[in-house]
Amino acid sequence: MHSDEPNAPAEPNAPIAEAPAPTPAADDPETVRALARDTLAWCRENPADPEALPKLNTVLELVHDPKLSKEVLAAGQAVTRHAIGDTSNAPATHAHMTVLMALLLEYEPTRDGVDALFVEWLRHERSYGPAHATPAHFQRESFVQRLGDLLGWGSIDVKTDRAALTRFAHWVDTWTPKNKFRAKRALDAVRRNFPAPEVWGVIRFPQGGEHGGRPAQNNPRGPRPDAAKGAPAKDAPRKDAQPTDAQPTDAQPTDAQPTDAQPGAQSPSPAQGGEGKRRRRRRNRNRNRDGQKPAGEAGEGAGNVKSDGEAAGDDDGGDDGDDNVGNA
Repeated sequence: MHSDEPNAPAEPNAPIAEAPAPTPAADDPETVRALARDTLAWCRENPADPEALPKLNTVLELVHDPKLSKEVLAAGQAVTRHAIGDTSNAPATHAHMTVLMALLLEYEPTRDGVDALFVEWLRHERSYGPAHATPAHFQRESFVQRLGDLLGWGSIDVKTDRAALTRFAHWVDTWTPKNKFRAKRALDAVRRNFPAPEVWGVIRFPQGGEHGGRPAQNNPRGPRPDAAKGAPAKDAPRKDAQPTDAQPTDAQPTDAQPTDAQPGAQSPSPAQGGEGKRRRRRRNRNRNRDGQKPAGEAGEGAGNVKSDGEAAGDDDGGDDGDDNVGNA
């Protein structure tokens, strides 16, 4: 049996699509170099564009290729000289220029050209200074090191460029304590080799170390053992203490005679001691004479006189003739 329907023509085989060309890897050196070269050329040709400076910094942060040194220097020169001549004084310009200088200082193959750009920007009246804050990541010791090199080579002079150096020093003083101490060795070398106290003196370091340290302690050894809570000090007088005769106070002067331990003390001489004994004997004899009884009481009075005489004799074992006179 045959079908009335005509046979459908056979469809031709569809051609196989060609495989897409492989996309070059993003980290392929040649591809990255080509893209960076194109961006650097655009920055060189359009330095007045607001995006030129930020794009240049982006390329320098991402690409570290010595083969692009010439292109980097050319773009850096164009952008820097436009920033120096720009009178708009945009707030972001200084921040981007500081980042640019920090990145350019790392390109050793173009060091001479980079040094010239650094000096041009340093001498610009709106460069650096205390009013310009810089991210901590770009507060780098390389700034101070390169400044010292340029001073040594004569590219910068302490007297001629005093205003520029003072602005630079004020800018370094705004760095974080950590970054200041990282650059301290380079700063000390600059201060020592190129003395200018009025310039370098504006850079101040916090006391106590890298992060400011702890405040100085008045008693680093700690409290005294006898200074515990509630315990009186060793030499402090007690509030309830009452002055005594043995402890003279300022309010109660004493008649204590000086002793050997006191300055100015004098011991009695032998002559003064003998005179005192004689006076005592005379007083005793006078009392004996005044105290004689009448005749009826002579025995008692005589006994008293004898007794007193014996007492007087005992005081001075007859060292002179006064005893005999008294008995007569």
